[in-house]
Amino acid sequence: LLGSSASNGGFVTVQTGIGGTGVLVDGDDGGNAGRVAVQRIVGANVQIAVDVDGDDGDGAPRVTLYDSLRERVRIDARGNGAGAGITLFNSQNVETMRLDADDADSGLVALFNAAGHGTLSLDADDDNGARLTLGDSSGAPAVLIVGNDNNGGRMTLNDSAGHDTILLDANNGNGARVALADDGPSTVVLNGNDGDGGGRAALFNGTGGESIRLDGCGGDDFGGCGGGILLYNGFTNPPTIEIDGNETGEGALMRIGAMSGGSGHLYMYSNNEASATIHLNGHTGNTSTKSLTITGGADLAEPFDVATTGAAVSPGTVVCLDPEAPSRLRVCNQAYDRLVAGIVSGAQGIQPGLIMGQDGSTADGAHPVALTGRVYVFANGPVRVGDLLTTASIPGHAQSVSDFARAQGAIIGKAMTPLAEGAGLVLVLVSLQ
Repeated sequence: LLGSSASNGGFVTVQTGIGGTGVLVDGDDGGNAGRVAVQRIVGANVQIAVDVDGDDGDGAPRVTLYDSLRERVRIDARGNGAGAGITLFNSQNVETMRLDADDADSGLVALFNAAGHGTLSLDADDDNGARLTLGDSSGAPAVLIVGNDNNGGRMTLNDSAGHDTILLDANNGNGARVALADDGPSTVVLNGNDGDGGGRAALFNGTGGESIRLDGCGGDDFGGCGGGILLYNGFTNPPTIEIDGNETGEGALMRIGAMSGGSGHLYMYSNNEASATIHLNGHTGNTSTKSLTITGGADLAEPFDVATTGAAVSPGTVVCLDPEAPSRLRVCNQAYDRLVAGIVSGAQGIQPGLIMGQDGSTADGAHPVALTGRVYVFANGPVRVGDLLTTASIPGHAQSVSDFARAQGAIIGKAMTPLAEGAGLVLVLVSLQ
């Protein structure tokens, strides 16, 4: 059958054996383009099976395949972008698959569930890199994988509310990064290179405040490039506790309270004990402990300034009170001097075990003077083990007591090693009398 369509174009129909139109060829279907329709007769109904349109409204041809009046396949020379597209539908006429050759200048594959929600999207170029998106049953993105995010791949996992809960970034500036979050700010961040060549792990509280930081190379946060741990109170910066494995390249450091302007406390406990066995108070400077063993020294000393007029001051020197400066000492130079105060500690490598003083006060000084304990002293022989020692006329030296009446109030201590004659060093048990 030949004729003229309502759009002023010619048309041809090819009839079926029972009289219905089997093929329709229309020179102008209303869009200034030709159309071919292949139809089938189902009972008393005519159903389109294949529809080929030279212009579907966007200047590009389209081929549509039907099944029982429902669209099943759509092939469009121009999809969502400027490239070809293929759309597949399920038995309920819901779009379940889309292939787009030009979605923002790149290919796109999208899959939809039976409800029409997008559950998988593969984009060949999302800002210079491929992107894979996996959605939940509602179509909300649950997993996002990007091939190029800041010159590295990135993977994001979301919760049911759409919040980013896990982030894996292959290049976060200088290194890889992993971030874990609840429904808000990140709570755990792992960084392969925090900018100074070392890895970093940071833990945050629920409000986004940093609470713990572990740094493989402290850099600006620590004195040297060694391992470090920072602990925060979660609300203020700087940290309240700092542990540095390499402070300025010299050694380990532990600092409590100082960086935050507060006062720190350190408590140590024994098994099953409710009270601390050791307490270091950063505010008062007090240390509380049940027992103390000192293995690096053998005497109790206090720091004093010692006048250096005429005699050198060195470890082992006997020193006396200085009447001209009551808070200062001088080198003893008289025998049986009742102004004797003690012995400068440190001779023969025997160091003081405990030094008591107060910085910046009159109870401060440059030389540790032994007041009790074991210490080596310069002496004049002969000295026998057990001899009481007093001051000698030789500056800074001790001698054995021979006049006990004169020695009252001038005894330094008791000799523990002998000296046959001449000058030398003698180990003395300091006990001022």
